[in-house]
Amino acid sequence: MDVALDFGGSGDPLALKLETRKGRWISNVPRPEQQPSLIESRMKALLGRFPNATPLSASTAYNCFGLAFASRRTAIVDETDVEGILEDDGYRRRAWCPLDWRPGDVVVYRDGAGRLAHLGLVAAIEAPPSDGRSLVFVASAWGDLGEYLHRIDEVPGPFGRASDVVSQRYVYDLT
Repeated sequence: MDVALDFGGSGDPLALKLETRKGRWISNVPRPEQQPSLIESRMKALLGRFPNATPLSASTAYNCFGLAFASRRTAIVDETDVEGILEDDGYRRRAWCPLDWRPGDVVVYRDGAGRLAHLGLVAAIEAPPSDGRSLVFVASAWGDLGEYLHRIDEVPGPFGRASDVVSQRYVYDLT
């Protein structure tokens, strides 16, 4: 008997029903939580490398894409699906001007080849310090190592660099 695996697909009984606004299926897999002692030791090691990061959650059930687009309920497993979400759900690129960003806007990280590598949500923006640069804080899940609040430019190397900030918000000049 042939068994077709539909890992994360619409035929996977563990996958959540998750679609874009245009009805495109989003492959996803709710991941089991890891043993607390294991995740604690891994988080401590990671915080040694990123001392400015603040742990927000030790959950390993979701990844960065699931944090941004599935309410922290599942891991979205295919970067192509994430690109589809950005397109189908009307996300628009914001100007690279942190003072115009808002909490909840999505920070897109790309690797050196321009491939989608990571996402985070703008959590807070502090006015420019004396050097004139705004401090942008992002909430993102770091693989299966939990969720962190961190500066926009402080992520593990495989997550690439912040390349864009996108939003579904419509902004009008009401002055």
